[in-house]
Amino acid sequence: TAENTSSPEYTPPPVTSPSLLAAYTQFVTESRQDNSWSQGTVDALMAFRKLLSEFGHDTQLNLIDGDYLLRFHQWLVDVRHQQGVTVHGNLTRFKWFLKWAKRKGIYTGTADIDYRPKVKGANDRNRAIIYLTHDELQQVEQYHFKEHCKNVSKDVFLFCCYTGLRSSDILRLSQADIHGDHITFTTQKTNDTLTVPLSNRARAILDRYHGCKPNRRQRTLGILHPALPTPDRKSQNRALHEIMKEIGIDSPTHHIYYIGSERHDEIVPKYELISTHTARHTFIVTAISLGISPTIILNWTGHKNYEAMRP
Repeated sequence: TAENTSSPEYTPPPVTSPSLLAAYTQFVTESRQDNSWSQGTVDALMAFRKLLSEFGHDTQLNLIDGDYLLRFHQWLVDVRHQQGVTVHGNLTRFKWFLKWAKRKGIYTGTADIDYRPKVKGANDRNRAIIYLTHDELQQVEQYHFKEHCKNVSKDVFLFCCYTGLRSSDILRLSQADIHGDHITFTTQKTNDTLTVPLSNRARAILDRYHGCKPNRRQRTLGILHPALPTPDRKSQNRALHEIMKEIGIDSPTHHIYYIGSERHDEIVPKYELISTHTARHTFIVTAISLGISPTIILNWTGHKNYEAMRP
């Protein structure tokens, strides 16, 4: 017989929310399918899950409150010694997940709204913008490595310097996107369709790798005729540090960062701060120095306004 739910003695079973780690795994799995996330996005989010696991306080999701986020915040600073910009990114990911859980009806707390710390160093505008000067760009162009893999990393980096493409867009760039003196493609990050002119140097790099074979990630994405061989971003960043050091891109560079409220000022060789995104900064700075209209540069890079584009 059916339960008599109208009886005054009836007590509904307690509703329990899933554990934090179980819910987070569900978040990544379902959101990946719903949003067609790239493997790079999934890898970054699963790296955050590992961070939550290392924090070591897996609990029922509904018990997550402002105090929990405060303890997690302090752990990131005191134990993991994360810089302000990294702490801010991790707290943002946590809140993003909690908002998803709230929409799913498995989280009823308010930590995503209540916990709003001021994280020193979270504003990238306070950090030095790293780009290659005209002379440094020439140094890189003229240097030839004995190792083929280093020449590939160098060429992919230079192509981004010449076009302003993100590394995520290089991964998806195919032969079908090349149209003589320009490329037309849809960005991974913002889903905008952009047309970017090809300089002679950019065109020469494409010609050099015409017919290259897709890597595993490109095959998964259905990119069977890639425009360029593409190392993954972490491998490319490691390679860039090595090749820029060998080339001699080592001018003393002021590096400011925060761990907690403590400001750190260091002078480091420039190659330590170079990443794949340095190429995009280099493209923008070079275009501005050539007197190209900011409106045209915005059309090439896909930024929504000048403030967003400002390197």
